[in-house]
Amino acid sequence: PISANSDTVALVRRCCRAAPEMMMPEATPNELLATPQPDLELRTPWQVVWVGRLYPWKGITLALNALALCDQRVQLTVVGGGPELERAQEHARGLGVADRVRFTGQIPWNDVKRELDLARVFLFSSIRDTTGAQLLEAAARGLPIVGIAHQGVGDYVPRDAGTIVSLSEAKEV
Repeated sequence: PISANSDTVALVRRCCRAAPEMMMPEATPNELLATPQPDLELRTPWQVVWVGRLYPWKGITLALNALALCDQRVQLTVVGGGPELERAQEHARGLGVADRVRFTGQIPWNDVKRELDLARVFLFSSIRDTTGAQLLEAAARGLPIVGIAHQGVGDYVPRDAGTIVSLSEAKEV
């Protein structure tokens, strides 16, 4: 059997007594990797970007809660649409951070690349994702990643590529 992350490997070993091989199922297009990246120092100083479909398990409320704990100069761009968009906007208003969040909705891929290039940090708050192609996309654009050491993030993001917090630390936010 093949598994995409160590959490699933452990589950398969317990349930099926099998020894699955782990492999990353996502891929980053060559044209993304081949693009020269702007100098990180030239990017907007306090811009954080979040990319994904707005579903409950993607952790957008967790991302907004984290923003509320940050310095007032930190701004968040949320790239993506989905059924949780209105709820996320309402949550941002309730936290008093709506003026620091820009929701782009779903945008074309070239615009996503531009948003990644404008940011200084990529925030990945998903609480249930096999790996997350967005991690590869952000890394390919030279962004440090802030994420939760859970499922694919804990397996595939090197500790020197950003900040990976434990699941228990994330629950405190």
